[in-house]
Amino acid sequence: MKRRFLKTSLAAGVIMTALCLTGCSKTVKINLNDYVMISYSGYNGYGKVNTTLDYSSLKEDYGEKLSLSSDALYFGCTTFGEFVDWMEEIEYGASVSPDSELSNGDTVTVSLNELAADIQLYTEDDIDINYSSETYTVSGLEELPEEDVFDYVSVSFTGIAPEAEAELTVSGVLSDEGYFEMSQKSGLNIGDVVTVSIDDYYIEDIIKRMGYKPTVMSKDYVVEGISYYLPSLDELPDTASAKMEERAKAAFDSIVAGWNDPTSLKSCDLLGYYFLYNDKSSGYSGNEIILVYEYHTDQKGEDVTAYWYCKFTDGIVMTDGTFSMDYSDYSAPTGSWLDFGSPSFTYTSSDGMELSYPGYSDLDSMYYQLITLNMPYYSTYESTVGK
Repeated sequence: MKRRFLKTSLAAGVIMTALCLTGCSKTVKINLNDYVMISYSGYNGYGKVNTTLDYSSLKEDYGEKLSLSSDALYFGCTTFGEFVDWMEEIEYGASVSPDSELSNGDTVTVSLNELAADIQLYTEDDIDINYSSETYTVSGLEELPEEDVFDYVSVSFTGIAPEAEAELTVSGVLSDEGYFEMSQKSGLNIGDVVTVSIDDYYIEDIIKRMGYKPTVMSKDYVVEGISYYLPSLDELPDTASAKMEERAKAAFDSIVAGWNDPTSLKSCDLLGYYFLYNDKSSGYSGNEIILVYEYHTDQKGEDVTAYWYCKFTDGIVMTDGTFSMDYSDYSAPTGSWLDFGSPSFTYTSSDGMELSYPGYSDLDSMYYQLITLNMPYYSTYESTVGK
C-alpha cells in the first residue's frame, strides 16, 4: 500500500483557513467502515491481506455533498469527488496490521484513523465521521504444495583432503539466486559434513518462483569420493615402501661413493619410519614419511655410529584407492658443506683426525629435529623405529 502524502508545511495555514470560514455549515454523516473492502491472497502461512476503499461508492455518495478546503488545492483537487479520485490513484485508504505471513484463522485489525482525520482536514463542512478499528479473521488461503528444493541442489568436492573444497550447484529457476549458503567451503577432510541451508528470509520469494513450499530448510553433505593425504602408516602400501627404500638406498650409496680413506662404510640398516600427518590445512605438507637409518663406519680402525634419514612428503591415496607420490622429491642429509642446512656431525678419532658425517650422532637429536620441533604444525605422529 502506498503512503499518503502529508503536507506538514501547510498545517498552520489549514488551521487559519478553518478558523476564518464563516457562514452556515451542514452536518454530513459518514460511516467509513461501510466503504472498507478487504481480501486475502497468497498461501496459508504466507498470506497477505489487501485493503482498499470502495472509492466509486464513496464518490457517488459524497462527491456532491462535501466541499473541499482551500488546502486541498495542493493536490490539484477542487471537489470532493476529485479528492476521492486522488486517493484512489495513490491507493490511499485503510491501514491493516499484520499484513503478511498470514494463516487461515489469524486475525487482522483494520484502522481508519488517518483516513478520517484527513477527510476532516481537507473538507470545510461539519462532518460527523463514524469509524472504528475492525478485526477480521483470515480465511480462504490455499494450502501450499510442498516439494524438496534440494532435489535441485548438488554439492561436489574437489582437491585433496584435508584441504578439499566444496562447490554448490543449483539447477532450475533457483539457479540464479543466492538462496542457499554452505556452512564450510574449504579446508575439508574426508567425513566432514557440509550443511547447505536456506534462510527463512527467502521462503516467500521461493514460493513465488516455484509455487510450492520447501519441505526442508537444510541438508547435510558428507565429504567423500576425493583423494586424501595418507593419514596413517597402516594405509601405506608395501609397494610404496619398497620404492622409497630403493630411492633412499640409492641416495645413501651416492654419498658413500664420495668417501675416501681413511673411512669406510661397515653397515647401514633401516630402523623404521617416522610419520607426521597434517589435518589442519596449515600450509605444511599433508604428511611426512621419514625413513630412519643407523649406519656404522670405520675411521682409522674406530667404529663410528651415525643416524641418517630420507624424507618423502605428500603421499596421496587416490579416489580409486591407489597410492601416489613423487618419489624423486625427497630430502636427506648429504654431509656436504655445499648443502646448506644439511645436518651433520664431526667425529674425532684418537689420533686427532676429524671427519664429518651426514646425519646425527644420536637418535634423540634426530627425533628432536624431525619430530619434536614439527609437532605443533601436524596433528598426529607415528613411529615404527625400534619396533
